[in-house]
Amino acid sequence: MRDHQPTGFTLLELVVVLVITGVITGLALPRLDLAGYRADASVQGLRTILQQAQRASLEQQYDIYAMFDTAANVVTIAEDANNDGVIQPSEHIRRQTLYEQTTYAAPPAGIDGDVGTPIDGPDLGSMGGVPCIVFHRDGATSSNVDVYIKAAADPRAAYRAVRVSRATGRTLWFKYTSRGWVQGGL
Repeated sequence: MRDHQPTGFTLLELVVVLVITGVITGLALPRLDLAGYRADASVQGLRTILQQAQRASLEQQYDIYAMFDTAANVVTIAEDANNDGVIQPSEHIRRQTLYEQTTYAAPPAGIDGDVGTPIDGPDLGSMGGVPCIVFHRDGATSSNVDVYIKAAADPRAAYRAVRVSRATGRTLWFKYTSRGWVQGGL
């Protein structure tokens, strides 16, 4: 007859594995830039919303308004289906809050120099008391605009920006680093 030996791990082996896992986690965790990841996610989400607004204006052939409520950290997309310049209650309106723990915020320096507000553009309009741009039926917008956001509780200030081009409605995103603004996604 054979003796049956129990299989499995001993308590000592499990403790050693847990200690090694804890040490590796302790070394890696401080290197994670969680605020930067939050800011990246938020700027990507904001850029996607603006790209969808531009595409919808081309497909539907009517103006679409993008309004930036900096106090509530919300972007509102409103479709002006009858192109009368007024958003009626019957027209489609969609509100999107910025990603958690990010806010609209003016950075220490803008992409092209000084900036005093989180929403910056030369011919920026206003609707309902908040900054606004219009995506027209040809894909262009009413103004060049830079939209600045940051991770809310980041001591290193993880600033990000979305730039919308007036002529084409094209969006780019940027990251603020120690060298200044760098285009994201490259």
